[in-house]
Amino acid sequence: MNLSVCVANLAVRQLKGDTVDWQTEYAEPLMKGVNVFRTYVNAWYDDRLPEIFFADTQPEPYKAQICSVLAGYVWDENNTCVAHAEKAVTHLAELCMEMKSKGS
Repeated sequence: MNLSVCVANLAVRQLKGDTVDWQTEYAEPLMKGVNVFRTYVNAWYDDRLPEIFFADTQPEPYKAQICSVLAGYVWDENNTCVAHAEKAVTHLAELCMEMKSKGS
């Protein structure tokens, strides 16, 4: 929905005669969100994300932030798990593994 609103606004601007840089104003933001989501897909398959989700204790509020990403909110730069996706998922997985090893 986020990008459909963006496309609609850009199309209206272009139809009004404004110059629209589709690469900068649409394609680059689109890829930024795709890359954030890709981080979490990759983290699922390399076991970082399952380590977080299936941990006995999940660090809050990060679980909610990750769920927000997986629900499609990949452009919310106020969400640490978006703004620093790779670093966040790696750090949280390491934290969960550390908590698990201390609990064993």
